[in-house]
Amino acid sequence: MDESIEKVTHGAVLVDPWKGRSFFFGDFVPPEFVSLWTRAGKKQVIAQAEIFPVVISKATWGELLRGRNVLRFLDNESARMALVRNFSPVLDQWIVSFFYR
Repeated sequence: MDESIEKVTHGAVLVDPWKGRSFFFGDFVPPEFVSLWTRAGKKQVIAQAEIFPVVISKATWGELLRGRNVLRFLDNESARMALVRNFSPVLDQWIVSFFYR
């Protein structure tokens, strides 16, 4: 695997002004995920890397967020639109569908 692709990172911040709490995480994306994203020869994984922490944050902080309005910021238009539409013509559909589970 290309060394630059092995160093894909992700992270998220949760700010809850009503309860006065903040949480965060950040790490390298596990190489197994990067391998899956690049298996068809793709070199660009930025959209997947932007969706990954959204899915992880939903799983991690799901109970804190249940029944509340959530504002998410994504820095990649392709990733943002994939989550808005629950579809992407360029991303594997499985990563987008995890958000809606």
